[in-house]
Amino acid sequence: MKTMMKIVALIIVSSLIMLLNGLPACCADIPALMAVDDIRPGMKGIGKTVFSGVTIEEFEVEILGVLKNQTPHGDAIMAKVSGGPLPLEQSGVLAGMSGSPIYIDGKLIGALAYAYAFAKEPMIAGITPIHEMLRDAERGMAASEVRQIDSLWPSGKTQPTLASLQLRPIQTPLIVSGGDARVLTFMEQELSDFYLTPLQGGGAAQTAAQFSDPDLEPGAAVAIQLVRGDMDISAVGTVTYRDNQTILAFGHPMFLAGQVNLPMTSAYVDLIVSNLINSFKMASPLKTVGTITQDWYTGIAGVIGQTPRMVPLEVTVQSGGEPVHATHYEFEVIDHTQFTSLFMKIASLNALLATEKMIGDATIHTRTTIALKEAEPLVLENQTTGQANLIPAILQSFAPLDALINNQFEPVAVERVAVEISVNNSIQWAELFGVRVSNNMVRPGETLDVTMILRPYNRELTTITQPITIPENVRQEVLQLIVCDANMTTAFENTRAQARFQPQNLAQFKELLKEQPGQNTIMMSLLQLQLGAVVQGKELPSPPISMMTLLTSTERYTGKNNLTRGRILARVAVPTQYVITGCTALELTVDHSAAEHNIYDIKEQESIGEEGEITP
Repeated sequence: MKTMMKIVALIIVSSLIMLLNGLPACCADIPALMAVDDIRPGMKGIGKTVFSGVTIEEFEVEILGVLKNQTPHGDAIMAKVSGGPLPLEQSGVLAGMSGSPIYIDGKLIGALAYAYAFAKEPMIAGITPIHEMLRDAERGMAASEVRQIDSLWPSGKTQPTLASLQLRPIQTPLIVSGGDARVLTFMEQELSDFYLTPLQGGGAAQTAAQFSDPDLEPGAAVAIQLVRGDMDISAVGTVTYRDNQTILAFGHPMFLAGQVNLPMTSAYVDLIVSNLINSFKMASPLKTVGTITQDWYTGIAGVIGQTPRMVPLEVTVQSGGEPVHATHYEFEVIDHTQFTSLFMKIASLNALLATEKMIGDATIHTRTTIALKEAEPLVLENQTTGQANLIPAILQSFAPLDALINNQFEPVAVERVAVEISVNNSIQWAELFGVRVSNNMVRPGETLDVTMILRPYNRELTTITQPITIPENVRQEVLQLIVCDANMTTAFENTRAQARFQPQNLAQFKELLKEQPGQNTIMMSLLQLQLGAVVQGKELPSPPISMMTLLTSTERYTGKNNLTRGRILARVAVPTQYVITGCTALELTVDHSAAEHNIYDIKEQESIGEEGEITP
């Protein structure tokens, strides 16, 4: 009987051992934690990080002390780091080591996260206490606290004299694969408020990617993928802590964006680059394993197994304006109100630079299609011309997306974005030199041919003729024909009907975006000098007298409701091959008597039968 019980017990113990061995190391052995109050100067411990490939290696740590209330959010543990294959006392703390777990007597005390720039002893570093990381991951912060990122996250670009005196987050390598070197300069400017260092890298070697499927345990390299597809942009750091499917990393913010939805991947460290300014890890993302869900002061947190949503971006570049030479690019970009448009600009600029030249004469025409969930797509066109105008062209093409995502009315779900770019290697600019009509005397219902005289850059004068119809119900004797470029038309409309540019809902906001003319468009407007009204963002061409009386009263005047300085009877958009500048106006006289006589004659002829009798 005893023998049987021993056998059963042995089987149970063996089964438990096999079960534990089958679990990932991070789940089977969650380390004990050490509180900040138990840490003393002189204590020695180890840190863990990846210096090459996916192998986690150790380095030495010696505690110097604890800076209480180092920030409004907690303490900083100061330490010297040394050892490792480089060693660290020569290279200093590496960009990409952010989040490296630090242990004393086998207990986790926190994440390597901060360092002094230009210090004589580059191995001095700051450690974010693990209890603060767990606290922020559990409770988070109010969304209002992180709405304005610039006011909370100090700029990563400071003067050397100031930077050397401050304990700063360790730079995070932003590895760009398939990227033009000139795009990195643009990225540095756009991301200067964050401690991100754009680096030109590449994908992991095929053999490395094939045989490396590392588990995200403490000390492993982790990447946050911001763009993937024909270009890859990934921020690289180190895992600090894992509890089942939840991980903590970095020990400092990436964007300080609060609640996020970013792809989390394992990573492969290709090599270490040591230099006098900033040594760093060159790494590549591997397999998507989950989602980063939080980005707070004390680090980032994520969940393994979740699949993040990405926004597809398609870019087509036509060289010389010919579709036969079109090159297609496909990307996926993170879904975030403040970063989707930015990284789409970066990816689109990279596609343009990969296909076209950076300097010299060029005219760039863009057509941007924004597909929205449960709504009509928004399609907008624009054109720029000049020298070195690639970046302005990209910025203008995404301006509507910026406005749409950040509108004040309601969240907008962007399903996909497509940008068609046509490049002509010449300057196509023209001044609106003049306007003429065959006759300044017009009749209601008449179609008037308007000839616009253009003076193109380095070319002779040319003309464009476009008809515009005089409305049948026009009553005034005098009309103004205003012919202007896009910017002048917008400025004129803002003066004529100011309240229209204060939309009251998303539908009105989208209509304003659709009405915005491209820079290659001439706008012809037929203006009647008659008061109208804008009420709640909508223009009323013929408001009742009672409403006009109310709006005339200064006591009842508001920015949402006001009188218009004239009424637009007709408007025609004239697309051209040029970027247009200039504005002019003509006065037209309406001949009502001729119109009334013609109408009477027509009615009389239609109403008399063959025998001269009046027919019904």
